[in-house]
Amino acid sequence: MVVQLPKALKFNRLVNAKNIAQGRFTGVCPVNSDHRLQIEFTQADLVVSCEFGCNVWQHFKSQHGFGHCDIVYDPDELKTCSVQARAFLDAGICIIPLVCDGSKKPAVFWTPFKDQLPKTGQLDHWCRSVVGFAVVCGEVSGGLEVLDFDDDADETYSAWREITDDVSCRLPVVETPSNGYHVYYRCTEITGNKKIAWGESGKVRIESRGQHGYVVSTFSRPEVHSRNYPYVQVAGPVLPEIPLITPEERKKLWLAADEFDLRETRKKAIMAVKSKAVRRPIRANHGNVADRAQKYVAKMPPAISGSNGHNITFSVACKLAIGFGLEWKDAFSILQEYNQRCEPPWSDNELHHKLKSAFETSGARGELV
Repeated sequence: MVVQLPKALKFNRLVNAKNIAQGRFTGVCPVNSDHRLQIEFTQADLVVSCEFGCNVWQHFKSQHGFGHCDIVYDPDELKTCSVQARAFLDAGICIIPLVCDGSKKPAVFWTPFKDQLPKTGQLDHWCRSVVGFAVVCGEVSGGLEVLDFDDDADETYSAWREITDDVSCRLPVVETPSNGYHVYYRCTEITGNKKIAWGESGKVRIESRGQHGYVVSTFSRPEVHSRNYPYVQVAGPVLPEIPLITPEERKKLWLAADEFDLRETRKKAIMAVKSKAVRRPIRANHGNVADRAQKYVAKMPPAISGSNGHNITFSVACKLAIGFGLEWKDAFSILQEYNQRCEPPWSDNELHHKLKSAFETSGARGELV
């Protein structure tokens, strides 16, 4: 790798040099362009020397006012980063600096910025040296929330997009270095960071970044991520433009994401009636089955959005359709009564879909009679 050292080269004195790759490189001597410059980045220092002994540091001191530095940055890159960071701040979006060591950790104590925007002077100070930034979610950024598609993201995101296209087609989408996706939106109703859907391997497939959370920005250096790849916007309005969606539209996005949860809880709800060794027919003289099913469901926990709500409601539907073997009318009536305790309640169409899936699930009817 050849590092060019133009006359306008900008030096920045920082505490450490962990946010730049270590190694040895060559460049052109600023004193004599015919000489080669040796550049070595170590864990804590930067050493620059001319192969013919030119007084490189004296030259830098006369040009820039000081003779020692830890890290070298491209001034054009710093200017571009500053312009983009200012655009986000002007749009009412909070940003914080990140270290460029692959950890995605904040470069400053960021607790104050969970609830307040940085001052212009702070941003200018960060942009003189830091070239990694995060977008802070939550009320501080106007109700910003981001859905993060990670494990098996290509398949999951594509399927989710088809279900929610009338809403998601209007939202900015960023592809991450790990081949995942960030979907940005603003809403008057948001939550904190939530894990929404898990894969069979136990890895998180979809999660949210909400109140007091953050995601890496598109104008960060690749070194922010351990894979050394950039975050690139691939769809939707150009950031920092982020549309405001309604709570009903947000609910649709979350319910669709919840459909991709493959945890054991849903499997158990489906398989419980398949694994019984004794299969008993429904006995008509065994009391009022619908009444007993109603009392049974009344003891089951309500579904709460963001807390595996789909699987819990689907389990209730399976108890009614399979466990008690009820007719559709009775099962749907009890499911509607149960729905009054859910937060937020499901629509009748959503209940219809869940009960229909339960009736289509194979298994012996009447095990709970």
